Amino acid sequence: GWKPVLRKFLRPEAPEDDRLPPHAQPNLPFLGNALHYKRHPATYLVQQGQKLGGVFRLNLAGLKMVAVVDEEASRQVAIANTMHLSSRQAIADFGFKETLGTFNAYMGAALHKMILKNHVNPALVTGGRLEVAKHVVAAVDAVLPDRSGEMDLFKAV
Repeated sequence: GWKPVLRKFLRPEAPEDDRLPPHAQPNLPFLGNALHYKRHPATYLVQQGQKLGGVFRLNLAGLKMVAVVDEEASRQVAIANTMHLSSRQAIADFGFKETLGTFNAYMGAALHKMILKNHVNPALVTGGRLEVAKHVVAAVDAVLPDRSGEMDLFKAV
């Protein structure tokens, strides 16, 4: 019936674990941060990163995740061992398994990780953001050489 569901949402939250990243605000009942995130996702993430630091938790109407918006933290995520941090599983759990299929979600995650490790991380060490963007575009061009008919959003790079 409806009583167990109601009890789940009305019981007090467990005390915060100091080892976990802080929650993005405002964190509304049921919706979490979804309404504020939906209005301007990039702006919201940047603002929360400025308030809370480069790593924080989001709740998008029940879809709970950790946002990494700091350059150094992003680098650590990119090189993390998959035993500790699986981007494939996270991408699948985010909903791409249902929309793209398991193979495509896992393959896309593997390509993403390869591009980060082989092109983005070295570029971060040797240059700035423009250098990173050039390396990413080159890596994508190597994987997807025929993009005819597609809009190029990265012409300036």
